[in-house]
Amino acid sequence: MKNAMIFIYIFLSTSSILYSQTKKDVPIIINDKPKFQKESLLTLKELYKIPIDVYDEYQINKIYSMDVDSDTNLYVLDPFLVTITVFNKNGKYLRTMGGRGQGPNELIRSLYLYIYDDKIFINQSHLGIKVWDLTGKYITEYKNVFRNQVRYIIRPNYILTCDELVDSKNLLWKYELQRLSLKFNDKKILAEIDNKKKSMNEVWEVQFLFGIDSKENIYFVPERNEYKINIYNLDGVLLKTFGRKYKLTKISKEILDIRKKYKFDAITKVPQVIQYIIIDNKDYVWVVPAWSSLELMSFKKIPADIDIFNSTGEYLYTFNHLHVVPGSIIRNNRLYSLPDEETDRNIRVFQIEYNNKLIGR
Repeated sequence: MKNAMIFIYIFLSTSSILYSQTKKDVPIIINDKPKFQKESLLTLKELYKIPIDVYDEYQINKIYSMDVDSDTNLYVLDPFLVTITVFNKNGKYLRTMGGRGQGPNELIRSLYLYIYDDKIFINQSHLGIKVWDLTGKYITEYKNVFRNQVRYIIRPNYILTCDELVDSKNLLWKYELQRLSLKFNDKKILAEIDNKKKSMNEVWEVQFLFGIDSKENIYFVPERNEYKINIYNLDGVLLKTFGRKYKLTKISKEILDIRKKYKFDAITKVPQVIQYIIIDNKDYVWVVPAWSSLELMSFKKIPADIDIFNSTGEYLYTFNHLHVVPGSIIRNNRLYSLPDEETDRNIRVFQIEYNNKLIGR
């Protein structure tokens, strides 16, 4: 018995040491200043814009989600009309698909779409995922696959998503970064976040806080009040943490008043540090800090700050732009920007042009 107890003690001690070493050995990169400050790393050249209010050809009231197919056609999901409007690579209107209903070629409660392998995967809230071909023809459906999440990323052998579990009584929000099979089952939890809120008015949006690069490294924002991004592999092993020094900035009274005017939900005085990340075609990570996004979402024409990191976690560059907002996507080296509510009712499409001479240094 004594020998058994000694063995258990040694085993537990060794396990603890190995765990602490593993945690300690994960690289943590906290950047101070961007590598490129005096020279421009990139430019965004506007290719075209698509006006929303063109009622003689098509109608779009609101956009939550859009994506691009292999021919660079743009598919725009309107959650109120529950339609998908399609434009070609030059912004010319092609067709409108869907409409409200429960038939195979109709939609209900649709918030998000993703295009993969010439198929459109359309989230229908708690009802599940409907799959169409690119002409809007019904293929199949996966029912009740999420508890409370709308965004997902599809790859050849798996699906990546973040699910939300809410314990409103105890003000506890739990987020699970998940890898699923292509049939939206066989779930593997890669990472978890427990977020204790101070009140129901504290908002933390997580749906745009994960992404994946071409090497299948997964980027996930684990903290509300820190400028920090974790990188995991497909098995959920933490590979690296990176970020930059950041000072929490209160939302201005002016913006709070504007949000109240438009009857937005109450929010905390200090928003989450990172509002949105995008992984581009160079595997650069575009990070939009929260304050500028909230200003933009309050119908105030203030350019968002965008920080760019490479896949090693090195802080490369910061620039600001009016049209990099939550919901923007990068496909085929193009930035697709959502319109705002009042001042600019246009989808805008930009070519991303990097300064390759600068990158090669």
